[in-house]
Amino acid sequence: MGGRARARSGNLPAELTTFVGRRRQLQDVKAGLSASRLLTLVGPGGVGKTRLALQVSKVRCAQRQGAAMPTVSNAAITAR
Repeated sequence: MGGRARARSGNLPAELTTFVGRRRQLQDVKAGLSASRLLTLVGPGGVGKTRLALQVSKVRCAQRQGAAMPTVSNAAITAR
């Protein structure tokens, strides 16, 4: 993962790698956020839910100066 970290956007963490592909998922998330203020991304661990959310947040921050992504801890989530 060499290279330099990209500049931060608001309170979002710096990207360590580039975001490639997933255009359809980006469009789906943007459409969901246009219809609702809250959107939950679900799926197995490691599929890129957080990375996708961060990418959408980065784009939205660029469009609306001062927008920020709330931080949610996964520590409170337990398997049932």
